[in-house]
Amino acid sequence: MGTEERERLAAFLGQVLPARRRDGSRDAALHLVPIGLIQGRIPMLALLAFALITVLPAAPVQSTGPSPWRATISLPDDVGSMRALDAFVVAEQLADSLAVQHALARSDWPDHVREWSAARWMERNGQHEAALALYSHAAAKWSAAAAEPELVYALFDRQRLDLTLRMGDIEAAEAILLKPLRPHHDAVWRAMRARVELEQGLAVEASQRMAAAFEQATSLQRRDPAFLHAARTHLAVGDTLAAIESWQTVVAAIRRPERLRAAVVIWEQNPALQIALRTAEDPAPALRFLVRALRREEALQIVRWRIDNEIGPRQEQELFVAEQLYRLRQHDALRTWLEETDRNEFDAEQLAEAEGYRWGVARREGTSLEVARGFDAIAETWPDTPRAAEAWWESAWMYELSDAVPEAVDRYARHVEATKAGRFRSSAALRTVLLTWRDKQPDAARDLARRFEAALGQGMDQAAAWWLLGDADDEIRLREEHPASPFWRGLEPEIAAAQLPAIAALFELQEQALGEVSRRLSMSNPLQDLPEELVAIARVAELGLRQEATIRLQAYAGAHAADERVRLQAIAIALHNGLPEVQARQGWFLQRKLRGEGPALDQALRTLSLPTPFAATVSRITTALDLPPALIWALMRRESFFDADVVSLAGAYGLMQLLPKTAERMADAEGLVLGAESDLFQPSVNLRLGSSYLANLKAEAAGNWVRALASYNAGEWNGERWEARLRPEEDPALGILLISYTETRSYVYNVLRVAHLYEDAWRALF
Repeated sequence: MGTEERERLAAFLGQVLPARRRDGSRDAALHLVPIGLIQGRIPMLALLAFALITVLPAAPVQSTGPSPWRATISLPDDVGSMRALDAFVVAEQLADSLAVQHALARSDWPDHVREWSAARWMERNGQHEAALALYSHAAAKWSAAAAEPELVYALFDRQRLDLTLRMGDIEAAEAILLKPLRPHHDAVWRAMRARVELEQGLAVEASQRMAAAFEQATSLQRRDPAFLHAARTHLAVGDTLAAIESWQTVVAAIRRPERLRAAVVIWEQNPALQIALRTAEDPAPALRFLVRALRREEALQIVRWRIDNEIGPRQEQELFVAEQLYRLRQHDALRTWLEETDRNEFDAEQLAEAEGYRWGVARREGTSLEVARGFDAIAETWPDTPRAAEAWWESAWMYELSDAVPEAVDRYARHVEATKAGRFRSSAALRTVLLTWRDKQPDAARDLARRFEAALGQGMDQAAAWWLLGDADDEIRLREEHPASPFWRGLEPEIAAAQLPAIAALFELQEQALGEVSRRLSMSNPLQDLPEELVAIARVAELGLRQEATIRLQAYAGAHAADERVRLQAIAIALHNGLPEVQARQGWFLQRKLRGEGPALDQALRTLSLPTPFAATVSRITTALDLPPALIWALMRRESFFDADVVSLAGAYGLMQLLPKTAERMADAEGLVLGAESDLFQPSVNLRLGSSYLANLKAEAAGNWVRALASYNAGEWNGERWEARLRPEEDPALGILLISYTETRSYVYNVLRVAHLYEDAWRALF
């Protein structure tokens, strides 16, 4: 790289970005300092440091195979031992700005890829002008010899076009449309072109182009944020029906939280869209969107307006209002609403639903036999409605909390008999066994277990029943069918951080598992002879475009769900490129299809579904806090499926799904400074604060992992009150079954179970 190019790259990258120590921890004294890039005002110390790195790049050691560091999203002490691209991708995922600059300063990668990577890093850190300049520089450097799959060209052009639109730079957007890297004819590109035309005031052209793109698009393409603007283009020409239809189709297909948040932004910025959907013949899709986005108050206002203006079926809308008031816990308003609602035209199911809200409020305000009898009345009055089964469950729970065991067992049994499937059915079956067993009636408990054997299913509730009954046959079945169940394995993971295998060994374990499953499927190498579409996706993954690669790999594997070989190819691509979400999900699917063919294959399948991303960070933090590393990976898997960039709709961030208030509390306790909520996207910060929070919960629970994990999931007050239900003479593992919330009960059980599975995989290395 010549002197002029080196200086230009230094000018773009020599900025004081969110500073981190090399170990990933935050230097509280340094913050993001924007500079006047175009005016050439570059912080001299930062530029000097970067110039030294640029002049004296680390001597690269070319990798001849997959990198264990890339697979585990970790950096070695000698980063020069990795390919520059691998080093950048890992450093970018770790938000390690110093390692990013080291990687970008090296010469062992194509200029267009390096500068594209630099552009994405600048964009991520809010330096949009610099990012746009780097995109242009990368496009100029992209030689004809630098052949890439068509998908890569398309994504490059889409990314830079999207950046110009977010910046409001329509002139730059027009320039990209006039001279893309390649001519593009796919639906997403056409939708983006339509959006540019809309911003130019070419409403008719935009609407026509968007309609054609929408017609051309696949279901996967319609999930792209570009199509969220379809409604805007149609509204611009007064086509309200087309706007409503396109919006409802797009938002119904959204799966990922970040895309739902993008939809919320467009909703907020376009009052015309809100008016159109408020008056739609069928408002249900828009209401579901608002409820998913946790905007119940807004949904409530829309339905009340429709009722006042006599638009749509009154009964359904009145019950929708009741449901939202109930979920918002506006109990006084709900009581008033129910009193003022005319129920004369309600059918049986609607009457049962309305009465359910009334008694639901009473349940929240206190446990009593009166509430239990109120739910009994719902089930007995409207026995042929779906609400009857729900009422039997609520009634049983009230009787249980009132220590009326025979009545509770009877109502749980009625719930089982009134339903055909579902998690509440297996939970109800288990509670008949549990309550009878705790009431010192073991023979009656066994009879109930036999009676409801099918309803207990094959998961936690089945394992719990066998554990409670506890004879020799049950013990054998429990260990064979549920090898990692905390009911017999215990609540404390056994392998300490100091015993964690080395990163190379963790990767080799995954490679051996990949080889074992490959042999079963008669594949010499799952990465050879890939179909053209998978070759393109693999390259996208290699370049570090994680979200695109993840979405496309999942979609491709899902479209070939019956083909185990495709699932394994997706796993191999994910493993070698550090896509743990894909590896875990596809490994789980493959495990379900092939398990039972032998212990070696079963173990290999389990291992493939248990990636170990951010291994160096996890090892360092768990060593410092004396936490079992298996538990942290199990918790990450449950909370975020290893997605460091995810934000839940409830506002929980990153790998361990930390709420900002909790993160601030832990940061204050450790003397750290969080510059912004976005700091929680950094794996080192998120894992450190989340692990510290978990360690505190464990200490408060005197080492009881059931209470600690329940508190992590549902709040400290809940964890404490559930622990209080455990009798002194009872096994602490029984505390799992005494958790009120079905979701939290499953959460605690499965985090502990998966932690045992991780440790079982590692034992092969000892």
